[in-house]
Amino acid sequence: MAPGRRDTTERGTLYRAATGFVAGCDGDYTPGMPSLFVAYPLLLSLAAAGLNDRTACRRALAGAVLATLAVGSLAVAGGDEWQSASLPQSYLATTAALIFLAACLTAVGGATRWRRRPVVASGLGAGLVLAGVIATPFARAGGVARTIVAFGLIAGVMLLVGIAVRRFGGAVLGRLDDWRQRRAASARPSPAAPHAFRLLAAHLGLTLVALSVGQLHLLFAAVLAGLLTGWAFERTARSDGRWAVGGIVSVIALVAAWWLLATVAGDSPLGFAALPDAPYSSSFELLVTPILLLAAWPLLHLAPFQSGRQGPAAPVLGAVLLYRLGPTAVAGGMVHWQPAIFPLLVLAAIAAVAWRHDAALVAALGLAGIVSLELTAGWTGLGLVVLACVLAGANRLMARGFQLSGVGRILATLVPVAGVALLLPVVEGMIGVEVVYGVLLVVVGIAGLWREPLGLQPLAVGR
Repeated sequence: MAPGRRDTTERGTLYRAATGFVAGCDGDYTPGMPSLFVAYPLLLSLAAAGLNDRTACRRALAGAVLATLAVGSLAVAGGDEWQSASLPQSYLATTAALIFLAACLTAVGGATRWRRRPVVASGLGAGLVLAGVIATPFARAGGVARTIVAFGLIAGVMLLVGIAVRRFGGAVLGRLDDWRQRRAASARPSPAAPHAFRLLAAHLGLTLVALSVGQLHLLFAAVLAGLLTGWAFERTARSDGRWAVGGIVSVIALVAAWWLLATVAGDSPLGFAALPDAPYSSSFELLVTPILLLAAWPLLHLAPFQSGRQGPAAPVLGAVLLYRLGPTAVAGGMVHWQPAIFPLLVLAAIAAVAWRHDAALVAALGLAGIVSLELTAGWTGLGLVVLACVLAGANRLMARGFQLSGVGRILATLVPVAGVALLLPVVEGMIGVEVVYGVLLVVVGIAGLWREPLGLQPLAVGR
């Protein structure tokens, strides 16, 4: 492995953490109950997904996202050898408080709907019981009084922040929502021409090619062609041929990164298996990494490029570019730039919440997993970006009057559960790299779920 490379082998600490459980107050961990930690946020998400009101569903789902923070941070703090892990009492108490608070947040989020959905309410009850089973040993090890104080402080801060945002930012957010509604009303899509579907098929096909190729030239060619066919599809579907600034930035950065990586490699093989041994110096990686990020950022529709028109699968193209090249070609540069990337992701997530851009919020979380350079967090982060495209595509179809079939409703019910399952290792990966900004990203995600959506959402599977 070349100097400056980071070992990207799978740690799997999340799943090893799930095999350890507190046995007493001295921090001793014994194997057992391998599915408890992982099952907890999934159970909360399943209970939230069964609600037949989009606002209640989203707010209940916020508790499941908070549960991923508790589980992921515990996995990182515990490390690989859980039998010898020794965590401070304050940390154990805070973890127990987060676990209890996650269940309470789910319960409060769907407070008006549980009586009408007794089967779903029973799932929430099971989640509350599981929260007690998991959190009680941590509360005893950390101190019951300390756990109660931590619970009160965290809940109080969340409540005060929510009140402050509503009180002082409500007017600004309201004006932004009004502007977005007027803009959406004045930019209704035109009926798609027959050849638009061929362009869409080519765009999606090139995205699959970018996912599967094993050579650098083929990857860049597929991403660039996918961007162009996506723009052509949007031009036909929207009857608008303008090039967005983000698209121009992506094309220029793609060509620049392609030329640099190919030129400096010289005669070295450009297959992804051989890229870690390519003659790329540390200074070269420091240069190419921000260029790759500049190419991918507009494709992911992150601020200030929320209105990108590079095609419905453009976020996947941007994520694939970083997922395939980050650990192989520019790992040293990516590690160096992580302290700058994560604050930018937090700002992009805040902008996505302000704009009610759910897909951009999910994409920001997915990108955080990819740039953490952890193997599991990388591919699950890519999965989150794919899920973001599914959400955006479903919103677009429903805005045109498309109605979900019975099978579609079932699949839409599983979307929150899939999102939480993918988020678990992403949270672990990004907290392992940047604790503060990783926690902030999760908190912003919770805020985005708690904020009432502006338009149709695929999570509203039963109305």
